Amino acid sequence: RSSSDDMVVLTLPPPPPSPPPSSPARLPSRRRGGKKRKSETTSTKSGR
Repeated sequence: RSSSDDMVVLTLPPPPPSPPPSSPARLPSRRRGGKKRKSETTSTKSGR
């Protein structure tokens, strides 16, 4: 049974390639949010 599980995990690795595309799209969103958040953080720090 353990061997069967190991084979299933090896067969699952191929599907992961699909999630990667989602990572790049999240990077742009994080970069935009980081830039906007940096501006808001500076404004909040300046106002404080």
